Amino acid sequence: MITDVSSRDVDSSRGKIMKQLLLCLLLTGFMLGGLGCVEETQPGWEASRLQGEEVFAATVGNYCELIDYQSVQVRAYAIVWGLPGTGSAECPPHAREELLNYLRRIRGEGLLPRYAGFTADQILASRTTAVVMVSGYVPAGAPENESFDVEISALPATQTTSLQGGYLLPTDLRIVGPGASGRVVASRPHAVAEGPIFVNPFPRPDGSVSDTRRGVILGGGRSIRPRSIRLAIIEPDLRNARLIENSLNTRFPQEVNEQTATATRSDVVLRVPQEFRDEYSHFVALALAVYVRSQGGYQDTILRDLDAQLANGDIDYVRAALAWEAIGRNAQPFLRRYYADPESELAFYAAAAAARIGDMQAIDTLIAIAENPNHPQQLLAARDLGRYANDPSARRALIRLLSDSNVRLRMLAYEALRKVGDGNVRSENLLSGFSLDIVRCAEGAEQFVGIWAVSGPRIVLFGGDIVCPSNVFYMSQDGRLTINAASDSEEFSITRQLGDAGQMVQARSALTVADLVRVMARPLATRQSDGQTGLAMTFSEIVGALHGLHEDGVIPGGFQLHRVEGDLTR
Repeated sequence: MITDVSSRDVDSSRGKIMKQLLLCLLLTGFMLGGLGCVEETQPGWEASRLQGEEVFAATVGNYCELIDYQSVQVRAYAIVWGLPGTGSAECPPHAREELLNYLRRIRGEGLLPRYAGFTADQILASRTTAVVMVSGYVPAGAPENESFDVEISALPATQTTSLQGGYLLPTDLRIVGPGASGRVVASRPHAVAEGPIFVNPFPRPDGSVSDTRRGVILGGGRSIRPRSIRLAIIEPDLRNARLIENSLNTRFPQEVNEQTATATRSDVVLRVPQEFRDEYSHFVALALAVYVRSQGGYQDTILRDLDAQLANGDIDYVRAALAWEAIGRNAQPFLRRYYADPESELAFYAAAAAARIGDMQAIDTLIAIAENPNHPQQLLAARDLGRYANDPSARRALIRLLSDSNVRLRMLAYEALRKVGDGNVRSENLLSGFSLDIVRCAEGAEQFVGIWAVSGPRIVLFGGDIVCPSNVFYMSQDGRLTINAASDSEEFSITRQLGDAGQMVQARSALTVADLVRVMARPLATRQSDGQTGLAMTFSEIVGALHGLHEDGVIPGGFQLHRVEGDLTR
């Protein structure tokens, strides 16, 4: 599962967003024809039997099309500081004055105590800083304060040799146009970025070292205004627009003075409800699946016709689940028949929809599927089960899954239990900007190291702290880190070279992964009661060391990297 993080360019973010968009389109089935007359939604309209695609003919997604639903690229020149002599003084002439003014301002605000007494020109000229390009993609439909990864690149033809150990100063990001020019097209910032740089610590397939002039700030970008979600009404009409607006606001009520949908004659603007704040892509798909014809009799007809089409195998299960969830609680009696048999493939989709609309009986089916290694939706069921981790039966099941033989199931269960503060997950925040989590599992469960290289980076030890053997000698690929322990030793002896200057620091740790991580992450200036000094290593440097130790057989058990959202359910 080890992936080349730093060589993955920002198109991966764009690709993920486009996949989400395509999924929305596939799930809701845009049909540009057959719009019909919305006046038929008035009381007294009698629904006839609906066949095939006609069962979705009265959904918002049939009357409207999603427009401008795409990620936008944001970019800026910025300054990285904290480099161990690997930076450079070069700066593009057209950006120099703006960056100097920025440094003068933040020095006045006391944000750079390390450079007290330095002028802005001296800071920019220091080899502990570097001017870089920051680039990222704000996801389509992202609400305010949505986080995303940003890529950091040393500028070409500069003397910057590595961004390892660097920290990006707070940076305003502006929208740039498509194409190679990438010119700024917005005067005001659309996002901000800041944070420690994750430089890919894993060797390439050919064994060479990854480019240390490139890195990623995991979740380091943040949108500062919501991205609009707009639906264009295919046949503009104010009466139709009001009916669509009303159907959406009825299905997704919000607080007083706020509403989910605001319509004009030709379009509808959507506001993401708070309950979908972390699932806004799902909200878009669900909004497009809402039925404009909302009378109870019509909904009953739709539900019966969905039944008939499911019986004939004429409908996609995912699409049916969206339709059920869009209808809401009136669908519960129909759903219970389908999730009563947890062995069936349809049971997952019925149970997932039922739980989302408040039928807690469906959790038992999700549990049964999540614990069934032969069910095709086992991982999806475990993921959905995590939404209800505060439910006692769901939590007990998730705790059992922490010890499952399927590593991805264990990681899904851990993620859910961590969010609700379950006692089986003990978390401590380290000064290097990430957390160390120790997960209690059943006796006999395989221990492994999990690396969360996503927003909120962390190192996770499954099965408790991991004890390493003695008689160890390890040297990193660049030769700057050595870890050794004699055959009769009870400690690791660790030596690290700082930057290109050759300064060496030494520390000691117990023969456990947790203590080793703590010592490597501890700042240089911090001395504990036992006299040890930290090594001030970054998250990516520590991850690289752990991977190397695992490859050398020093760290027993498994090693798993979680980098891309959704990779646990594939």
